[in-house]
Amino acid sequence: MLTHAAIFCAALALLALPAAVQADGGKRPMTINDLFAFKRVSDPQISPDGKAVVYVVGEVDLPGNKTASSLWLAPADGKDEPRRLTNAPGKKDSHPRWSPDGKRIAFESNRSGDGQLWVIDLDGGEARQLTTLSTGAGNPVWSPDGKQIAFVSDVYPEYSEKPFKESDELNKKRKEEAEKGPVKARVFTKMFYRHWDGWVEDKRKHLFVLPAEGGEPKDVTPGDRDAFPTSDTFSTGDNFTFSPDGKYLVFTAVPAKDEAWSTNYEICRVPVEGGKTNWESLTKDNPAASSGPVFSPDVKKLA
Repeated sequence: MLTHAAIFCAALALLALPAAVQADGGKRPMTINDLFAFKRVSDPQISPDGKAVVYVVGEVDLPGNKTASSLWLAPADGKDEPRRLTNAPGKKDSHPRWSPDGKRIAFESNRSGDGQLWVIDLDGGEARQLTTLSTGAGNPVWSPDGKQIAFVSDVYPEYSEKPFKESDELNKKRKEEAEKGPVKARVFTKMFYRHWDGWVEDKRKHLFVLPAEGGEPKDVTPGDRDAFPTSDTFSTGDNFTFSPDGKYLVFTAVPAKDEAWSTNYEICRVPVEGGKTNWESLTKDNPAASSGPVFSPDVKKLA
């Protein structure tokens, strides 16, 4: 069954057909340039009050060999025209997520260089940057009270139990050494070095939590294990969520052992204060891939 958001995106995609193709009364084969002329609509998110939808519109810059994207806002009833919410020419704004009160939207953007978290007020004004991690930040998720934001960053696990400032500086130094080093050969010391078309390398996807108003983030899933799917194959929804009381993060964890030949992804739980490398598994009796945890409205169950 199509959701309202899916129908909304499909309608926008039809409206995004190249004008030259619509206006031409004659018939001709579709070309690759017609496909590049499409505006790609994705990731629709309905506001908490159900009155608005924020979504991503991507555009291809064929001469520049790159894509750019921005956030747009539209009324859910379709009575008024959509309006552009962010405008950073040539940059990518993506993954918008509403604050619980519906007054702000957190999103990813590379407008400051690498991908970081930004937030914009719906009342107006410019977006402001929330994170400056040397390893970047993405996939923002708000806590139920709107006071914290959890996100994902790819870090070197050997530094993850150190205080944030120290670990971030070590990550930065390691990254710069790799970029400046004359040798570009890859050395692998474990079996799981590549997944489909992406290099796994020596980093781990960890979950961080920081105050919604900005401040120092905390790695709440330290250790040599991924707390987020390493491939879209096992990615479902946001893949992690706050517990309704805001005290825990529940998330999709990559297998702790034999990750090269096991797909036994688990749903795990850690306190938002972090500090634990042995995560509590909520699906230890289920020897199969589990992902995409979502709490029921009465808070008594987890799907």
